[in-house]
Amino acid sequence: MSETTEEVNTTSLFYENGANYWSEVPATLDGMLGGFSDISQTDIKGSRLLLKQLFNSKNPPERKQALDCGAGIGRITKFLLTDFFENVDLVEQNAAFIEQAKKYIGSKSSRVGCYYTEGLQYFEPVAEKYDVIWVQWVVGHLTDDDLVDFLKRCKKWSERKRCDDPERKRNFIR
Repeated sequence: MSETTEEVNTTSLFYENGANYWSEVPATLDGMLGGFSDISQTDIKGSRLLLKQLFNSKNPPERKQALDCGAGIGRITKFLLTDFFENVDLVEQNAAFIEQAKKYIGSKSSRVGCYYTEGLQYFEPVAEKYDVIWVQWVVGHLTDDDLVDFLKRCKKWSERKRCDDPERKRNFIR
């Protein structure tokens, strides 16, 4: 189904408004979390539990390469992903946030491979590169159609990197 001119304009305006909003947000922990930086530790703790469960599953992913999507200044990379993976790539549409991430991640920056400055609506993950693609708070900044398309692109790289959990009747896509 092709998009109408009105749909294209609406989508373009959605992303333009988003980019304008984020251009005004300070490249700080508080800025990334919308003024709720005090929840960061709780959020990281819950995310650690999720990853530990994943790595304790019957067929866990490898721990070589992760992708941090909508990475902002690299909070998830610094406090979570570099503790579990040998290498982490970041994708973030805001170039100022990427520049701050290079500083913010600090001593763990040696574990960062690539910094991609691109919106997820356009980003194409490298096939079979990532053991885990971390997508968290950013999903609300994609249109429904673009989120579905992004997840389909992520699924393409994971066709052979899939672990099934039949006991829970669900799949983990890694």
